[in-house]
Amino acid sequence: MNIKKSTSDKILFNFLAQYADEVLDKVPKRIDFIENVKAAILKSIVNGHPTIYVVAEYLNLPIRSLQNKLKSRNVTFQELMNEIRLFLAKKYLLEDHRSILEVSHLLGYKEQTSFIRAFKTWTGESPMRWREKH
Repeated sequence: MNIKKSTSDKILFNFLAQYADEVLDKVPKRIDFIENVKAAILKSIVNGHPTIYVVAEYLNLPIRSLQNKLKSRNVTFQELMNEIRLFLAKKYLLEDHRSILEVSHLLGYKEQTSFIRAFKTWTGESPMRWREKH
């Protein structure tokens, strides 16, 4: 490594470039943008502030940029929010000790009726009925 060369060595360069490519192929790929947004939505729900403003802040993006990036991927913020809420709702509903009211609050709904209406839209049945079946 301490040997200094006065001219370039194309063979050595090609060898090192190939080695670098092999090493980079083994490095885990970055989580994509949508997964980052979903993680930020989850964090916002857990922290009790599930809004696009909070999520954009977590991602260090202006709201408009967040919306544009989602639009370029053919998805809306609300679709991702609903996906995360449905996932959590099912998880919480499987825990018998949680009331429907508690689940609705954990998901960031101010009114239990809003949660019940949303859940029916997502699944075609009420949270109570879904819980009974599962």
